[in-house]
Amino acid sequence: MTMPESAYDTVVIGSGPGGYVAAIRAAQLGMKTAIIEKDRIGGRCLNYACIPAKAVLRVADVLQEIRDAAEFGISVGAPKVDYDAVSKRRL
Repeated sequence: MTMPESAYDTVVIGSGPGGYVAAIRAAQLGMKTAIIEKDRIGGRCLNYACIPAKAVLRVADVLQEIRDAAEFGISVGAPKVDYDAVSKRRL
């Protein structure tokens, strides 16, 4: 059995913040480009680390804004966090 012939000008390993930018730029320069990703496209930052963490931090910011609402003349009840909903939002 013979393998199909494949040739690339650039092969980028990892599709995280650096990898996808490098791949886009190589393609813009006219290079035939491939990305190799072990897991999900976007890498760890997009799928597991940076972006999901920022989503949870945003929840904490909103929670604090609610707790500080009285300083702005807004009366609200005690906030309740739905951790299952927060977990779904971060993905």
